[in-house]
Amino acid sequence: MTESIDEGKFKITSLVERELTDDDKKLLNNQDHCSPFVKKSAISLAQKNWDKFYKRNKDNFFKDRHWSKDDLQEACPHINFNTPLTYLEAGCGVGNMLFPIKEYFNNWIICGFDFSENAINIVKERASNANVNVYADMVDLTDSERATFVSNIFPLSDLSSLIFVISAIEPKKHSNAILNALKFIKPGGTIFFRDYGINDHAMIRFGYGTKIDERFYVRSDNTTSYFFTTKEVEKLFIDNGCEVITCQYLFRKTVNYKKNLSVDRVFVQGVFRKL
Repeated sequence: MTESIDEGKFKITSLVERELTDDDKKLLNNQDHCSPFVKKSAISLAQKNWDKFYKRNKDNFFKDRHWSKDDLQEACPHINFNTPLTYLEAGCGVGNMLFPIKEYFNNWIICGFDFSENAINIVKERASNANVNVYADMVDLTDSERATFVSNIFPLSDLSSLIFVISAIEPKKHSNAILNALKFIKPGGTIFFRDYGINDHAMIRFGYGTKIDERFYVRSDNTTSYFFTTKEVEKLFIDNGCEVITCQYLFRKTVNYKKNLSVDRVFVQGVFRKL
C-alpha cells in the first residue's frame, strides 16, 4: 500500500549510504521478483493506478508539507525568498507542498502539475475554495509532447520542487522525465529534489513477489517506487544540463511509541541549477 510519508525536519545528513544490519540483509535476500503480469500492469497502467489512488483517498492521505518553508530556505541560501518568484510543484498530487508555499509566500506565482487528472481536479477545487490563483494541469513527465505543450502555457519557474515524484516512474524513463521537468524552469532556475534513498526502511520491508527490478518495487495498490543513490540523482541532472549545488542522503528515525518501534528512513535530497 502507498505510504503516508513522515518527512519532518531532517537532522542527519550523509554522503554515504546507510549501512545495512544483518536483519536488513536477510529481509532483502528473501525478496523475490513479481510476476511478468504484475510488472506489466504496474508499469503500463501507472497513470490509471494513481488516478484510482486519488479518487479513493482524495486529499485525505498525504499531509500538507508545512516543513517546506524552513527546508527550502535552508537548502537554497542562494535564493532571495522575499522577492516575487514563480514556483512550480512538479508532480504536485493534491498540492501538499503547493498550498503551504502560497501561504508562506503570498506574492509568488504558483504552478503545479500531476499525471493524475483526479489529483489536478482536487488542486483546482482547493484553489477555488481558498480563493488562490494557481496554474494547474495534467502532465505525464514521460510524455514529452504533453510536457512541451503545458510548459508553453505555464510561466517558467524560478524554483521547482520534485518531491517523491521520479521514484514512481520506471527507471529507464527517469532521464526523460527530468528533461521534461526542466522544460518548465528558467535558465538559472533551481530544482529542489527529494525522494526515496537506497536502504530506506520502505525498501527493506517489501515482501516476497514485490520486486520489479533492482531497487524498483510494486506496492499492493499497484503503484511503484524506486530507491535512489546520490550518484544516480546527480547523473540524471548533470546529463540533462544542470549543475549540482548539493546532493546527499537524509537519515531520520520514525518512532512509533505505542508499538515501541523505530525504523530508519533514508531519502536523497539535492539542489540543482538549470544551466
